[in-house]
Amino acid sequence: GPFGFFNGLDAMLWAGLPYSIAMYGSYQPVTKFVNEKLDALGVKSGSVGQLLGAALGETLGMMVFMPGELVRMRMMKAPGLYKNFVQAVPSILQKEGVKSLYTGFGTTLARDIPYTALTFWLFERMLLEMAKRDQNGEVTFVNSIVAGVATAIVCSTLVIPLDVVKSNVMTTTAAHFSVAAVAKDIYATGGLKAFFKGYLP
Repeated sequence: GPFGFFNGLDAMLWAGLPYSIAMYGSYQPVTKFVNEKLDALGVKSGSVGQLLGAALGETLGMMVFMPGELVRMRMMKAPGLYKNFVQAVPSILQKEGVKSLYTGFGTTLARDIPYTALTFWLFERMLLEMAKRDQNGEVTFVNSIVAGVATAIVCSTLVIPLDVVKSNVMTTTAAHFSVAAVAKDIYATGGLKAFFKGYLP
């Protein structure tokens, strides 16, 4: 029924809320710390602080995000597999162990670190450029929306192949597999276009 479109929603909330707290909570402090250290050394910080802040924030966020993401992906692929996140985690731990909750962690980081770093950098660069072009040096709400949409399109396009691989790794039922084997299988069954499956959604 219609509620089938919301399979995994509670898992997404269990994953997304702590992820946002960890990621956004660490981004600014790390960015500020790195920039201050570079300035003290007489080195122009540029975008280094932003990139490192985004990378560290994303890594910390992923550590609390992964269990919920794993459950969400499985519930989306196989409705009825678990009733909810709270029921799913003990079941996974009992049958597969703690390590299984972080299945796909490496591929997720390989996708999300460049995505997040590029997102913060590109979005802020676009806002600075827009401010320069404005007579009052201001950025309007519309400017922010345009910059956000453009940033999302560019960054999502660049990392969608990694997202496809990550999703397949997290939902595989094979006892033994490697990321390379999963990627090879995706290519063998669908060619290059298979790495962009789900791009519009």
